[in-house]
Amino acid sequence: MLKHEKVVRLFAKSPSLSCSNQNFYSNAPVLARFQGGVKLNSDIRIAVGFLDHPKTIKLRRRLGWEGFESLLRLWFWAAQYRPDGVFNDMTDEDIEIAAQWSNDRSTFVTTLVELRLLDVDNNVYSLHKWVDRNGYAASANDRSDKSRFARMAKTNRAIYEELKEKGVDSISAEDYRRLTTVQRPLNETLTERISPLPSPSPLPLPSNNPPISPQGGKGEKSPRFKPPTVEEVCAYCEERGNGIDAGSWVDWYASKGWMVGKNKMKDWKAAVRTWEQRNDNAGSSQPAWQAGAI
Repeated sequence: MLKHEKVVRLFAKSPSLSCSNQNFYSNAPVLARFQGGVKLNSDIRIAVGFLDHPKTIKLRRRLGWEGFESLLRLWFWAAQYRPDGVFNDMTDEDIEIAAQWSNDRSTFVTTLVELRLLDVDNNVYSLHKWVDRNGYAASANDRSDKSRFARMAKTNRAIYEELKEKGVDSISAEDYRRLTTVQRPLNETLTERISPLPSPSPLPLPSNNPPISPQGGKGEKSPRFKPPTVEEVCAYCEERGNGIDAGSWVDWYASKGWMVGKNKMKDWKAAVRTWEQRNDNAGSSQPAWQAGAI
């Protein structure tokens, strides 16, 4: 949201709200190791009384609107890359870069800790009461793991049944790749893996019945399209590693009535792959359609 054209123009027209982020972009490589893969959430919950809360007022008095903006950016970043709200292996500077805080170093994190907007335990920072107030965002990893395990029932039935018998109902991306990726031994030749071709089936006898038109009433009807859930799209995007924001993707097509151009969508996975190709051609992980959504 904060990068949207409308928001950028608002900050440009209001000098008191402006915030320089030059230091963030120069330090972006430092943060790159903390983010990657599919963004797990596209939104968070914020209480309607947030602006009038004493903590918010104190934050603005101490750090100005720049501090207020950086807190929102930190929440947004956590929802995408640290859905449980815990910043493992992240220093004060790493958190400031994630929040795009460009003023005095350590001031931002120190202030958040003093105002109990940020907790610290054994030198590990975490967002205060994040799980209680953003339970849906915090459970993104669990939802993704359960969706991935459910998909195994179709793609790897034998492994799925074996794990299910042991009481497993979810699986991480790392375990999924480890269990489903089979590597061929180096000393195994290609011809050893190819089984003999089966004997050709006899040609069918000619029929006196006229052929049925593909559009005739006797042909099988194509299955009715069912819009996917955010979890299904997220799991598919994670499997392909395309970096598409599943929540925004679903919201976009839902607002269009699940239409692709002038036609009703028939295969949502094909639509995901189309956006994936367009993103690759554009050289960006943000689809073109997100530029107009707010």
